[in-house]
Amino acid sequence: MRLAVFFTPPRDHPLSIAAADWLGRDAFTGESRERAPVAGFETAEIDALTADPRRYGFHATLKPPFRIAEGHTADDVREALAGFCAGRPAIRIPALELTALGPFFALTIGGETGEVDALAADVVRAFEPFRAPASEAEIARRRPDALSESQRANLADWGYPYVFSDFQF
Repeated sequence: MRLAVFFTPPRDHPLSIAAADWLGRDAFTGESRERAPVAGFETAEIDALTADPRRYGFHATLKPPFRIAEGHTADDVREALAGFCAGRPAIRIPALELTALGPFFALTIGGETGEVDALAADVVRAFEPFRAPASEAEIARRRPDALSESQRANLADWGYPYVFSDFQF
């Protein structure tokens, strides 16, 4: 079993509803939704372009997917997450901007990111004891030869290249 800690707007938030309508699937329920046509695109093209995000909806990865370390359970992680969240103040995201990130587009923070960056770093550290070491296959899937030096170090140390200074919400 793999777990992750993602940020997502609440299920009834307009952004979650818009994502479900656009992607053709509600990430909270798994139910398919009828998608409105998009001018200039065939249905098959939209299906191909949205295949990966359709699985998990709009989200930001705080603790990347990981296999649970021996001696821990999913319930242990859920309990730790509840305690982690209960002990932290809420953070406001000032604004979102549509940004090209390599071959795809993402909603990123427009404005100061310090609070969110600190939260993401705290999540990575806090849930590291629950992460089993990355397997050779998991490391290879991240294509380490294409990563920067700091991203390769993150992959080796934390199981994911895009943490700490390489994190982008």
